[in-house]
Amino acid sequence: MVYKKSRKQAKRKRTKTRKGMRGRVGNKSVNKASFAAKLGAFICENQKMKNVYGNAEEGFDEGGGKNIQIFGVLPFLHINITEKQFTNMLYKAGGDLVKACTSLCNKKGLNTKLKSLRFNCAKQSQKGIKDGLLETIVDSIKDKWIMRKNGRRVLNVIEKVQKEQYAKGIIPASSINWTK
Repeated sequence: MVYKKSRKQAKRKRTKTRKGMRGRVGNKSVNKASFAAKLGAFICENQKMKNVYGNAEEGFDEGGGKNIQIFGVLPFLHINITEKQFTNMLYKAGGDLVKACTSLCNKKGLNTKLKSLRFNCAKQSQKGIKDGLLETIVDSIKDKWIMRKNGRRVLNVIEKVQKEQYAKGIIPASSINWTK
């Protein structure tokens, strides 16, 4: 015989689950979430929930590549990276992207092929990477919080584990500032 829950039991279970999740960082409004949390949701959006695991004693590991987004987002969360810090980091690293794009452009001979258009691989690669790609990434991180449901769920798990770690004295209070 298969046991079925009554409607009342099912409703109680749903309510408990919702109440347990209230107040978590992933459930905050876009205005109240820190930039680090928004970046975390951006990075963890494609993390499969079935592969999300960690505990207070061991933290999170790569899990053979299954927990990789969580493993990679932790530095940003621990330092509670701000939008300004992240943007500066992107622009510093963007120089390599500009060089790579310029190199590809030059190999295709676009300066010569598009001479009549006054095409310039170096200038246009710079604009494309720094003013196009990097700004679009930052805007997406800031503006798409509501759409990143899976990433926000993953953040709730990370928050729970980190708060347990803080309570046990494993990590400092500054490591959970991103949740506030």
